[in-house]
Amino acid sequence: MYGYVDLKHSTNTRCYIPVGYACGDFLCHLLRARDVSTRMFTNNFITMKRFKKLNFNDVWALVGRPNNSNGYVVSQQSAAVMERIAQTMSRLAVMGDDEQRSLWLPFRTCRKYSGWGFVPPEKGLLWYKVTISQYEGIYYLLINDLERHYVFYKSANNFPDERHNPLCDPDIEDELIKLEAYISMFVDWIVAEPDEYNAYIAQNLPYRKRQGKIRRSVLYQLMPSYRKLQNRTEMIQLLEQLKAEGPTTVDSVSLNSYAHVWRIAYDAYEKANAALWGDEYEDSSDQTDREMFVQHSNQGRAADKYDWDSEADFCTWKEKNSWFHPMDVAYARIHLSPMRNEQTNLWEYHLWFDIYGYYADVLIVANVLYDKGVRVLISPYETLMGILREDDWVGVSPFPEKYLDRGEITNLISLPTVDEDEESSAENIAKLIQRVDWQPEQQVYPAKMET
Repeated sequence: MYGYVDLKHSTNTRCYIPVGYACGDFLCHLLRARDVSTRMFTNNFITMKRFKKLNFNDVWALVGRPNNSNGYVVSQQSAAVMERIAQTMSRLAVMGDDEQRSLWLPFRTCRKYSGWGFVPPEKGLLWYKVTISQYEGIYYLLINDLERHYVFYKSANNFPDERHNPLCDPDIEDELIKLEAYISMFVDWIVAEPDEYNAYIAQNLPYRKRQGKIRRSVLYQLMPSYRKLQNRTEMIQLLEQLKAEGPTTVDSVSLNSYAHVWRIAYDAYEKANAALWGDEYEDSSDQTDREMFVQHSNQGRAADKYDWDSEADFCTWKEKNSWFHPMDVAYARIHLSPMRNEQTNLWEYHLWFDIYGYYADVLIVANVLYDKGVRVLISPYETLMGILREDDWVGVSPFPEKYLDRGEITNLISLPTVDEDEESSAENIAKLIQRVDWQPEQQVYPAKMET
């Protein structure tokens, strides 16, 4: 079962919907300001005039193209429509650099779009954020569902050799004209009654399209499967001991000495990874540190030509391969690097990472190294402590990135989908939605109201 939960905001202003109709079917549209009399605000209920939403199939050729980060250069006829769309949206206040303006638009559909390219509709609607901007005479149109799919168009080249690209010159004039008319209706509505449009978005935009944050302790209470470590008290003690005792220091480092410490870390990571996936860990006790390092380190083979007992050769190897992840225990994920302390002139081992999904592995590696007599400087220390104490913030985002630390947010997740198990039930996800501190959507106002 694959579906989503959508709730109303717990505010005094709510969308009044007759029984038997989906909330998305009631959207007030104003073609002209004289239609204001058709809308009423009574007892904090918004009564909206119904209008027919644009069918997603009508703009499929426009929206349904594959993602392309460099953008599609459109035909001259299509470019003229893009310019008209920009002129229409210029009636709205600027919302970003390069005269950027954006609208959330609902598209009607009966199809169950699925797969990596598209998210399934909610209540018969697919929501896309349409953004127009211009820079140095070129118009840019981005149509983005903020979860899986976006399409990006340009009115002209901004790369010298782009006309040789097969993605150039798509003729989407007919679809753009339909989108232009749809945008014009929304712009007319916003110019006449911006608060109504903003209220509609606040009440009806699916939560999967929104940004928010939740305390880790609350997230784990509702979604226990998100907690990756059960021995967090032990790991907190480990971090406190590492900080109190300080890192192990050595007078010099060679490829031999580094490979020995690296091998301990690598074995610890691989054993934990095998256990996680239910695989059998291949015993490598018959291999030397050097053999393991040459075979499994990303730049191990490049080290084979150096003197493995020489500190100078170790430094040369490290410097020459610094751009190729030579110090990785898990490639581009977990890094173990000896660094010289400028004050003491002694070497210290630094264990660091910046991808959230590997924090448990980092702690496992640090713990094994500690048991073997190697105390590491672990980074980011405070971030790890926040995760373990469960007093930090987890961000909720339509398309979460993998990296750590965005101000007060440690890491990002997407809103879970409804499933048959109790944790992912509609009721439990509804509770999660209520506990998230949601960011308000950026307000859209007429240009004359820009502040």
